[in-house]
Amino acid sequence: MLWEEMTSKDIKEAAATHGVCILPLGIHEKHGNHLPVGTDVYISRSIACKAAELEPAVVFPHYYYSQGSETQHFVGCIKASHELIISAMQEMCDEIARNGFKKIIIMSGHGGNWGLLGFFAHKILGTGRDYALYMNSLGDINDERAKRIHDYVNGADMGEHAGLCETALMMHVRPDLVHLDRQDPNEGNRLGRTQHLKDQNIFWVALPF
Repeated sequence: MLWEEMTSKDIKEAAATHGVCILPLGIHEKHGNHLPVGTDVYISRSIACKAAELEPAVVFPHYYYSQGSETQHFVGCIKASHELIISAMQEMCDEIARNGFKKIIIMSGHGGNWGLLGFFAHKILGTGRDYALYMNSLGDINDERAKRIHDYVNGADMGEHAGLCETALMMHVRPDLVHLDRQDPNEGNRLGRTQHLKDQNIFWVALPF
């Protein structure tokens, strides 16, 4: 059930019946030379819609207020300030709850939101809201599923950004927006330049300007 396609009465009934709303997060940013800047938005919302088919839920409209400090130097990136993201997300959740949904699932399809969402979850603790908030990332998969994916692709590097995984998902969701003829096969691969830091459990973010 898509929020924007429902009537006011439909939304009221859905809130009273199951009371679950999914807020999928994405961002507009470069995804290689072959994928649209809205890749994260399309993927997160399509997965939310599939989840809502399996378990009744209302899916919030396309939402792309996300942090993009690490990709803002690429043309096409639309990033919001951290203050705006937190404030807007709080207001959106409050509005969803005001419409009767007391279980809200924030599902992020953008890896750059991981730290921000954790902060947001802690921020609203103890604020007296009358709804339950759940956080999920599309990258949160268990070891068993990770192994199945690894075996299926014969150990190929899926790439964390615009690689095999996101390309395959977009080919399923919106094949008309995928331009394989423009793809650089190596662009989505890990470069390994900070692997020595990762081995020491150090997370490194650098802006190339």
